[in-house]
Amino acid sequence: VGVVMIFALVMGYILYELSGTKRYFGRQLVEQSSQRIQSELDEFFKPIENIMLTVKKQQELNLLENFDVVSLNRFLIPIIDRYPQVSSIALADSRGYEFNVLPSDSTGYYWLNREVYVDKWGMKEKWQQWNFKDSPNRVRLWEEPLQTDPRNRAWFQNALKEKSRQIYWTEPYSYMTGQLGLTASVAWNSS
Repeated sequence: VGVVMIFALVMGYILYELSGTKRYFGRQLVEQSSQRIQSELDEFFKPIENIMLTVKKQQELNLLENFDVVSLNRFLIPIIDRYPQVSSIALADSRGYEFNVLPSDSTGYYWLNREVYVDKWGMKEKWQQWNFKDSPNRVRLWEEPLQTDPRNRAWFQNALKEKSRQIYWTEPYSYMTGQLGLTASVAWNSS
């Protein structure tokens, strides 16, 4: 009976230690998984932050000030082509102006521009489709009613609120293309 009691106590102690070890290893696995996921997310989003801060600096130096539509496309399209995280790029200002560049198809030759200028044009958006295969050729031009003033969108308002002028990330939402995504925005000082 004494041997059985000692055996039971030893087994109880071993099981107690094993449960602590199991909890320890469980915590370690969760921490390692969290760190790995965070590292992968950082690796995915860091290029976007770098691009945005570079374009912000170029704008602050007035390098984009006198770009026409074709020049803006030539400047922004390679960013979208090079980084799969970026599906479109928009520039906007406090006059209700917004300029978007987004792919029109999967070939890489056809691109769309969407321009809004609420203070000047009212509540309409102008669209242009371009073919950039050999040289820029405008394929189509049309207008549509504007649903929302760009200045009322969360990405615009919250970028302006960021006192440190850091990047603001929206919650996931449905884009005008119908795809789910995030928008990152940053404000810059204009001269």
